[in-house]
Amino acid sequence: MAANTLKTTRVLELYQDFLSGKLINKQEAAEQYYVNVRSIQRDIDSIRDFLSEQCAKEGIVRKIEYDKKENGYRLVTQEIEQLSKGEVLALCKILLESRAFYQRAGRKAAANYPEPLCIAEGKSRH
Repeated sequence: MAANTLKTTRVLELYQDFLSGKLINKQEAAEQYYVNVRSIQRDIDSIRDFLSEQCAKEGIVRKIEYDKKENGYRLVTQEIEQLSKGEVLALCKILLESRAFYQRAGRKAAANYPEPLCIAEGKSRH
């Protein structure tokens, strides 16, 4: 098996272990896969990079954090609360009506909103 295939398999197995809630000790993982501890650290960093990219897509924050008490790494998951379209619209209306923006800036902001907004004389109507 090629070294690249071994690395890919190792990273995927580590990721699967994280997803199943296992604690990963770098030294033990290095011995299990017959690699250097630095290789395991690079694998963990690769998984961290992947998780940070997924955060933007899924709205769920997954981080690999070191647990000092357990002397290992674990996956921690947090859900991000996102605003609904209605809540975004309400916030835009509040900002526009408070004259926090100049009228021109308000029109530009409203133009970027996916649903049509009607802005007249500094006020918004939907």
